[in-house]
Amino acid sequence: MQSWGLTPVNAIAGATFRFTSDRRFLIRQHVIPALSGQVNAAQTWQATQLHQRLFHTVYPALGSVKIFHAWPGTISVTRNGAPEWGMLNKFICTAGGCNDAGVSKQTVADSLLADFMMRQDNPYIADMLSLGKASFIPPSPALDIGIKLSLMKERYLGRTEV
Repeated sequence: MQSWGLTPVNAIAGATFRFTSDRRFLIRQHVIPALSGQVNAAQTWQATQLHQRLFHTVYPALGSVKIFHAWPGTISVTRNGAPEWGMLNKFICTAGGCNDAGVSKQTVADSLLADFMMRQDNPYIADMLSLGKASFIPPSPALDIGIKLSLMKERYLGRTEV
């Protein structure tokens, strides 16, 4: 069987499924606020159980298939969806806030930042700059409340997604 992948309309509420050429399923679904920058073992276990239930819902004929490996990951998200990209001061630059677009967007942002820092002529730097700047994010506890409400809203809006 060829490899394939499915992505949801609502990335917060829906699941991403991939079937690889070496016959593995990969599932990405569920967002847990990790304000400390880490996801603990209990949170990873809960997400694994959620993935197992989801897998059996989507593929009931594969009920005996168990998830053997699960790992957490963190993403950087900005309030307005714009990246935090460019010079922070004379000596420090950043390429952050990929907003769950993953490795591909962050790789492009990093490569463009290197060109920007070296003053290389690259027409895509203008595209990166046109994305704007990340807006202010309030500190905790306002941030914690805002994230929980935002996730509740997205999960409600995407409640019909698998």
